[in-house]
Amino acid sequence: MSQQDSMLKYMNIIREWKGYGCSLFNVQCADGVYPEDLWLAVGQENVGVYKRGEAWPLEVLSYELILSFGAPQPNTLCISTQERHLLFLTEQVVDIARLMKTYISLIVKRRVSTCQSISNQGNHW
Repeated sequence: MSQQDSMLKYMNIIREWKGYGCSLFNVQCADGVYPEDLWLAVGQENVGVYKRGEAWPLEVLSYELILSFGAPQPNTLCISTQERHLLFLTEQVVDIARLMKTYISLIVKRRVSTCQSISNQGNHW
């Protein structure tokens, strides 16, 4: 197998990983729900919780399920869903929150654009 073929095969395998394209942040579980050392994988469609060094997520939260997120205390990130509040310790709270906010804003803009497009098509009937 050539070097180029090997790289293509490697990239195809990497793209299959659920965390592909996500930004990984080292966090610690603060509430005992998960193992202590984790990765928070912040992506365009969701946030994944991974045991640090593991390939498969413990949980994936789509942004539609996340009701709120923020920092109730310095170095503490809270992600709230209808069912529970997840607490993580990290020095990267601001970076995580900014990235999540950016992705959620993009989702909202896409939906507004889609709704406007559908509305405009309806006006032509």
